[in-house]
Amino acid sequence: MRRLVIVFAALVCACNGPPALPGASATEPGVTTGTTEAVVTTAPIDVAVLDACPDLVPIAEDEFAARFAAAVCGEKAACGCDLDPRCVTRFSALFEAVRSAARGGAPHYDPVCAAAVLHDKVAARGCATRSEYHDDQGACSRGCEVFRGDVPPGGLCGEFASLDVAAFADVCAGVDMACGVLGTASCEQRGAIPTVGRGEVCLSADGKTLFACEAGSWCSAASRVCVPEVGFGQKCGRFAECSPDAWCSQDGECLPLKAHGAACQRDRECAALTCEQGRCNDFVIACRVDSPADLLFPFTL
Repeated sequence: MRRLVIVFAALVCACNGPPALPGASATEPGVTTGTTEAVVTTAPIDVAVLDACPDLVPIAEDEFAARFAAAVCGEKAACGCDLDPRCVTRFSALFEAVRSAARGGAPHYDPVCAAAVLHDKVAARGCATRSEYHDDQGACSRGCEVFRGDVPPGGLCGEFASLDVAAFADVCAGVDMACGVLGTASCEQRGAIPTVGRGEVCLSADGKTLFACEAGSWCSAASRVCVPEVGFGQKCGRFAECSPDAWCSQDGECLPLKAHGAACQRDRECAALTCEQGRCNDFVIACRVDSPADLLFPFTL
């Protein structure tokens, strides 16, 4: 199993990043989070996001759904995808549902982050294929959160009801916070994850990341310990994982990832991580986007 799957549990809980930037709209009167009435907050400017893409135009919260829907459907049309005539209407409803649900636990909207995410996940990708954007992190957004909550460090946090909401919202407050970083249901700094060496346990029995692995090694989903990264022709399996440009065969040997159209039996064999009807399919990303989560979570495509 590739390392992309290992982080699944953490992504469902929350995808974290910098706090809201200036210009975030005030929460509406009467909107509440838990038992506490939501309040207006102004966070520091995130210099990293602004330096990466100084020409970003903030997206007002009441334009969030419409702007994302228009961009996604426009890209689908430009890339020659099989376009649903109700594409804009459908995606507008989906993104509006994200906004509505996010307000329950992450009421602080970040207009600059929204613009950065839209740039990275739609405009910058264009008609690129899946293999061209494997493990894409985004040059402008850099993991920022469109919607963020108020749970302080050490505070209890939980999962969002859907992946769509989890892709755009985080209940934790503050810079670089994450829910469940240390395998517990609390907000912690991402940097709080200790690093361990090869052969040491890194993953809990229920799939939660406990420790980061030292350079040159990866956390194996099979053995739950840090294993070395090996290259073409080397042995792999429970105690060694292939480099990102290779896959582990049934014979336990790292082989080069297969290109579009090559014969395959499993997704892991393909550069696009997609094996369909016995052939690797390196599809255009825009054509496979069917929900808001698909923009940020590559494992849902």
